[in-house]
Amino acid sequence: MSAPESRHEILFTPIQLGPKTAPNRFYQTPHASGLGDSAGAGAALRATKAEGGWGVVNTEAVKISVESDMSGFRTMSWMLDQSDVRNWKRTCDEAHSHGALIGIELLVTASKSSGLGTREPAGRVSAIQNPGDFNAGYYELDSDDIKRVQQQYVDAAIMSRDAGFDIVNIYGCEGAGLPLEFLSPWYNKRTDSYGGSFENRARFWLEVLEKVRNAVGNDVAITARFNPSETNGRGSATNLDPEGLRFIEIADDLVDFWDIQLGRPGQLASSSSPAARFGVENYAGEWTREIKALTTKPVVAPGWFTSADEMARVLKSGQQDLIGAARPSIADPFLPNKIRSGDFDSIRECIGCNVCVSRYDHGSRIVCTQNATLGEEYRRGWHPERFAPSTKAEAPVLIVGAGPAGLELASVLARRGHETVHLLDAASAIGGHYRWVPKLPNLSAWSRIIDYREGVLRQHPGVEIITNTRLTAADILDYGATTVVIATGSSWSTEGINGWSREGIPGADTTTSWQFTPEQLVAEEQQLDGDNVLVFDCDGYYMAPSIAERLMLEGKKVTLVSPYPEVGRWLAHTGERDLIRRLAQAGVSIVPSTLVKSVSAGEVQLASAGVDSREWTMNVDAVVWVTQRVSNDALYRELLAEPEHLAANEIDTLLKVGDCRAPRMHLADTIFDAHRLGREFDSDNPAVPLPFIREHRVLGWSDDDYDAPLRESRKLLPIEPRR
Repeated sequence: MSAPESRHEILFTPIQLGPKTAPNRFYQTPHASGLGDSAGAGAALRATKAEGGWGVVNTEAVKISVESDMSGFRTMSWMLDQSDVRNWKRTCDEAHSHGALIGIELLVTASKSSGLGTREPAGRVSAIQNPGDFNAGYYELDSDDIKRVQQQYVDAAIMSRDAGFDIVNIYGCEGAGLPLEFLSPWYNKRTDSYGGSFENRARFWLEVLEKVRNAVGNDVAITARFNPSETNGRGSATNLDPEGLRFIEIADDLVDFWDIQLGRPGQLASSSSPAARFGVENYAGEWTREIKALTTKPVVAPGWFTSADEMARVLKSGQQDLIGAARPSIADPFLPNKIRSGDFDSIRECIGCNVCVSRYDHGSRIVCTQNATLGEEYRRGWHPERFAPSTKAEAPVLIVGAGPAGLELASVLARRGHETVHLLDAASAIGGHYRWVPKLPNLSAWSRIIDYREGVLRQHPGVEIITNTRLTAADILDYGATTVVIATGSSWSTEGINGWSREGIPGADTTTSWQFTPEQLVAEEQQLDGDNVLVFDCDGYYMAPSIAERLMLEGKKVTLVSPYPEVGRWLAHTGERDLIRRLAQAGVSIVPSTLVKSVSAGEVQLASAGVDSREWTMNVDAVVWVTQRVSNDALYRELLAEPEHLAANEIDTLLKVGDCRAPRMHLADTIFDAHRLGREFDSDNPAVPLPFIREHRVLGWSDDDYDAPLRESRKLLPIEPRR
């Protein structure tokens, strides 16, 4: 492998972590995957990152007690017995085969235990119920319980060492780990030797670290994942807590390095993954420097790092010793190798949309907007940098629509060796609706979606991009392609069609001068006159709040109405709920649980969507409808209606993809749809997904029986450097 540029050389220097040596400074921080006990999928996900150059890869938080059950909102894995050791050994072996260290994050949950799967109550530092919790109950740990739980950490650490892990991480942050609950006076209301004073509250975590070090400390590196801003209250990250900093000082001799998880200073949420609208690269730098000054051990911390220059600067400054990253490693598992080879243009930069967080927090598999192969490495045999040659590479392909789906499909086909792919769009530039979405406040990072794919296509002369060209069905029939894919996307309803009334809203009509869709307002830059604007949100994601923010910044008086009990409800799952609070503080009127019944010039009829039947009117100058997107599939339907014309013009395959097929809430699903189609383009019927490996128990099957389909699918092209 080529040597890195001199200014980035520090990123590739080894570093000692206790008894282990990390080969470089790229540290994939622990992050949830939603893969649970799918051992093959989990191993392949982490092995891919190790192959991509991450010197340290980590598991997610791994439950080490039956009581640590988060069923209902998080799918997680276990380290309970020798069956888990066997499964984790596969993960360790695959990571080691690429020269990486691998760490495991040990978790005993407390306040976040649900008991929905195990039916067991959870032991807590103090048996105080959280408001609105659904669980099998809590009990306060007594002295025998504390010894039992501490031994669970020791047993799990020994099993982790035996499985092949290099690092054992004692987890205590995000309001989830029992050690944090003992340390925090917000949780800890005990009056015995484990409660009251700081020294008493720190005792549990210190004892766990000491016991684990005595058991395995000569064989593995010991660390603690900790957020020193969380000890003074649940979810509070507005400042570093003095007691959190003090804990680092008194526990320093018990760890080999610190895995620090920090939010953005001043941000209400404690998330270490601030969304793009709130985050900047190295967002936690000032806090990390303060923590680094307190310890004699190496420090790793996150910072939404995507720039090689910034990573190198951070290390050279002494701010920290390793580059911590979860989301950048998700978006591009090969980020380190690309930096080393100087292949910067091919990096898939994280856009900070946090769809990854939103999915695994719902108990489902992790997904990524930029990287459609994430979590599919094993079950579908997809590699982010290698593609199987197509058996239909000589057949000319026409893709109508150069939005995210069309671009993704074209890039996959190009990498599979297709010789002639024409990508057409009626607009003057590629990108579809992602030409204008990044123009919304603080979403400029989302333009990376188009930038990356355009960069890929520049390297493949077999793909020709043609803009300012609107095709009719007759044009397509005459074009000369044997395969036609319609990727014309979707548009916001112009008549307020929504899932609440199952029809349009009486009076909604965006051909008038005072009613608008998001496209008309932002992409077409139509003039919105007047001051009083109502934004109606049936979408529940980023669009309506972002439109409201844009109008508010333009000086409009904005009312944001939604039938949901919470406006922009999905923002709670992407770490962006704070946007709604900021809008309210800035004067935007937030009106949840409310329907728009009808609209006429200057007036909107509203009705409660809650328990009462109240109705009222509101005077407005303009309305923006963010109700439902409708597929732009007329062209596809017209072609499909006359199969004899397709056959007469030697078009043997007609497909639709992306939002033209079905509008998605998350762009990640639109891009996945296109990626899947490209990977399976030469199957018998590419419109129907091929079977994939399901890791479920099949009586009589061996490991080879599971892996045979994967081995067949991995007849892939080698990774080639860019020309």
